[in-house]
Amino acid sequence: IKYEADNPDLAKNVVQAVLTVFSEQTQLSTMAGADTAHHFIDRQIQEYEVRLRNAEKAKENFMRANLGMLPGQGSNQVEQMHTMTVTLQDAKLILDEAISRKQALKEQFDEALVSNDEEWGVLADQQSTIEDEKIAGLKLRRDDLLIKYTANHPEIAHLNKTIKELEKISEKKRAKQAEAGGLDSSVMTNPYTQSIKIALNEAEANVASIQSRVNVLEKRLELAQSEWNTRLSLETEMQNLNRDYSAIKKNYEQLLSTREQASLSKKVDDQAESLKFKIADAPDKPLLPSSPAKPIMDSIVLLVGVVSGFGVAFLIYLIRPTVMTTAQLRQLTGLPVLGSVSMKINDLELKKNKKEPFKYGLCTFGLIVIYITFMMIDILHIDVSSLVKLLQRIH
Repeated sequence: IKYEADNPDLAKNVVQAVLTVFSEQTQLSTMAGADTAHHFIDRQIQEYEVRLRNAEKAKENFMRANLGMLPGQGSNQVEQMHTMTVTLQDAKLILDEAISRKQALKEQFDEALVSNDEEWGVLADQQSTIEDEKIAGLKLRRDDLLIKYTANHPEIAHLNKTIKELEKISEKKRAKQAEAGGLDSSVMTNPYTQSIKIALNEAEANVASIQSRVNVLEKRLELAQSEWNTRLSLETEMQNLNRDYSAIKKNYEQLLSTREQASLSKKVDDQAESLKFKIADAPDKPLLPSSPAKPIMDSIVLLVGVVSGFGVAFLIYLIRPTVMTTAQLRQLTGLPVLGSVSMKINDLELKKNKKEPFKYGLCTFGLIVIYITFMMIDILHIDVSSLVKLLQRIH
């Protein structure tokens, strides 16, 4: 313990008083401070226990609500999305190829229909004539029977039924002919046309299958990208929860460790009869001042004095400028200078000017002597008061 003052006796008395008060109050303040610190730590531990439970519950709820989407769960989703993208591109390429093949088969089928239109038309007319001839023959036979029998005769009823069935068959064939572009199904018995039609049907089925696969892959890729964005958001939120939980847990563990140390300290204090306070070194009065450093301060004072002198002279020169040469006057006024007149100095002023350098040198020498004297006193630790008394005795 130290105290700085202008008087060394005052500094010693202050230190002695502080030691006296400290020795008297140390025991009571130490015990009271230990109890206060122990209660404060207990309150902090209770508060952090509540915060730690809340953080653990928040982590538990978050993990339960986002099971399967947390970091480290599931396979490598980035690699899966890359694989899906490559597979989707391959499927689209296969789809384009299948569509091109379907279009080529359709063009071949249209060309075959056009080239065989006349042949298929004759076959269709023949087929329609056969059906009509059968119906016409049955109707003639029915008319002959009606001459002999009534309309309820079994053979006439059978003929009516057969005629109706043939008419239905004829209507169905005409409908199929309309669907086939005006051609009957018999026209399709051509092997070349059948092979093209079968290939075209297979191509259409293949296109539909590949298109369905492309749609499924696109939906899976969109779902994977959505899950990836969700996973990134959940990962950030999980990191925040873990960071808060780690900070709370770390502080809680530090408080538990501090409480154990405080409990051990309190047990040690309880076993001791009283706190012993001993002064190892009594207060003393220093022989030399602690600050400031006199040699450095004397040097700084000398330097500040010299710099201040030059600064004042320069300031006077700025306030009251003096023209020293004709060139300076010409530059300052901007007018031509025709000539100059020298100053006429009398003998009295000449003697006065000669004494100025001597006075300046004498003052400078005196300043240096004073500086050296103070430096010697500070370095050699000479007691100025004793020196003054000695000079008075000699006088």
